[in-house]
Amino acid sequence: MTRERDDTGQYVETVGLEDVLQVFDDVRGPVVTSSDVADALDCTTEAARQKLTRLYDRGVVDKRKPGRTVVYWRVDGE
Repeated sequence: MTRERDDTGQYVETVGLEDVLQVFDDVRGPVVTSSDVADALDCTTEAARQKLTRLYDRGVVDKRKPGRTVVYWRVDGE
């Protein structure tokens, strides 16, 4: 699968942060994982993890690693 590039040669973003936030509404349960996001948005788990990390860095979601998997949830007020 070839990814599309823009005029500067950078890859075109196909999954936006709003798309990732929508997964929190669509997935059953209070938390989501990068696999949940990847499955819902048909992207790699690495792409999903990067988007979730951006949301975490912006204070939109919080995260915890209770075992081998990191879980994410929306911060109050979101």
